[in-house]
Amino acid sequence: MESHASYNERIFTRLSNAYDLVVFWVRPFRRAVARECNLHTESVVLDIACGTGEQTKEFAKTGAMVFGIDLSKGMLVKARKKLSCFPNVTLQECDATSLPFEDNYFDVTSVSLGLHDMPAEIIPKVIAEMKRVTKQGGIIAIAEHNNPSNPIGKFVHRLYGAFDTKYFKPFMQKGLESYLSDANIEIERTMLGPLGAIKLFIATNR
Repeated sequence: MESHASYNERIFTRLSNAYDLVVFWVRPFRRAVARECNLHTESVVLDIACGTGEQTKEFAKTGAMVFGIDLSKGMLVKARKKLSCFPNVTLQECDATSLPFEDNYFDVTSVSLGLHDMPAEIIPKVIAEMKRVTKQGGIIAIAEHNNPSNPIGKFVHRLYGAFDTKYFKPFMQKGLESYLSDANIEIERTMLGPLGAIKLFIATNR
C-alpha cells in the first residue's frame, strides 16, 4: 500500500504548477486570516502545509518572522521562488506530525486548507503538535473547507470534492469541529470565507 508521504508527493508535485490558479479566489481570505491573527514585527509564526506559500506570504507581509513547512518537495520549490524576496521567511521540508521546534515557541500556529489532505489518523497528531509548539496564550488558526448553504458555494464544494485528494470526503464527513473538540481546543471565533466554502477557526492555546 502506498504511504501517505509517497501519495502526498505524487499528487502535489503534479498539482504544484496549477495550484495557485486553482485557488486564486482564496487570496482575499488569506489576507483576512493574517489580519485575524493580530501579527506584528515581533511575532513568530508557523505555517503548516504551506504549499506554494500563499498564506505564508500574507503572514510575512506583516513583518513577522514566519516558518513555512510542507511535506511536498514540489510545492516547496514554488514557495521558495515566490518568497525569495522575504528575508523574514524560512521554508523547510517537514512532517507536521513531528515538528522540529521547541515547546511554546510560536505566537501563532496556522494551517490553511491542509488538514483535509491528510489521513484521519494523522490529523490529531498534527493538531497535538500545533498545541505543543504554540505559546500558552498564543493563537491556533485553522482555515478549512466548509459545507456552504448557498447554491454557488455548494457547487464549488462539490467541484473540489471531485478533484481533491482521497482524504477530502472523509474529512468533510467528520468535520474540523469534531477534531478540535477531540483535542480539547475551544473555538473562540470563526470567520467565513468566499461563498461560505471556507471557514477560519481561531482558538487561544491553553
